[in-house]
Amino acid sequence: MSDLSQIQVKFAENQDVLTDQVESSETRSELNVPSQKVKDTVTILGGLVSLFAAFLLVAGRLFFAGYLGAMNIPLELVNLSVWEYAEKVWRHLLLYVIIVAIGGGIIIALVILVHPFVRWITDKVVNKFSSWWKRGSKKPPEEWLRLKQNFNQVLHVVRLIFVVSLVAFGTLHVVIAMHNEGSKYGHMLVAGNNIQVELISDIPLALENFDVSRSSGISSTSPIFVYTGYRLLFYNAERYYVFDDIDVATCKPKQVYIVSGEHLVQVNLMSVPRPACSPITQPSLPTQEAP
Repeated sequence: MSDLSQIQVKFAENQDVLTDQVESSETRSELNVPSQKVKDTVTILGGLVSLFAAFLLVAGRLFFAGYLGAMNIPLELVNLSVWEYAEKVWRHLLLYVIIVAIGGGIIIALVILVHPFVRWITDKVVNKFSSWWKRGSKKPPEEWLRLKQNFNQVLHVVRLIFVVSLVAFGTLHVVIAMHNEGSKYGHMLVAGNNIQVELISDIPLALENFDVSRSSGISSTSPIFVYTGYRLLFYNAERYYVFDDIDVATCKPKQVYIVSGEHLVQVNLMSVPRPACSPITQPSLPTQEAP
């Protein structure tokens, strides 16, 4: 075989190898396109889930701020997890989100219906201004086209601001509603939906209304302290939040006792009804009968 033939054979082999490499790289790039789309989708979904979790946490904390505030319990004294916030607030949050979404949808539908009319008026004003510009101005038509483009950009910014403001207003309404909803349920609990508790401890507690050496079904050689007349407000992290008297002017407990469950040997729950409470309004002046 001549040198020229050998060169031609080697060139053909190299060309085939190069072609195979190009085809394999194209195949890999085609395979990478769906995987990149999957990665982008997962990233977007992860961001949405994180945003929803943060919104749920904020709504839960605001709900419990109102809920515990109605009981005179500072939010800083309780230790709640994200799931406990979510478990308590998700029903209320879902209801208000649906209401706000329906209201926002109605507003957007009205805007869509009114938009052609507003657009027609805007075009009329723009055409009138265009005619006046062309008659009285010595500037070239390109200046008018640039001005019209700027005007359209301003309209686009106004629409964007309207949508963002609508979303922000809806979010703010939901957040305020969560606090008010929690405060309402807290007042309902204090006013009459609470449960009377009997706390039995093996050491003296800083509570009143107790009996000593009462067995109450518990076999123990040491004295037993039984505290009665208290009503349960909240339970969290092995601590019982109880009260015994209520301020009828505000429908809030006069004093809240935080009892650790470390030395409690038994807690009895009793369904004893309590008279409903409603805040006292401004007292009316006494009336006198006419002589």
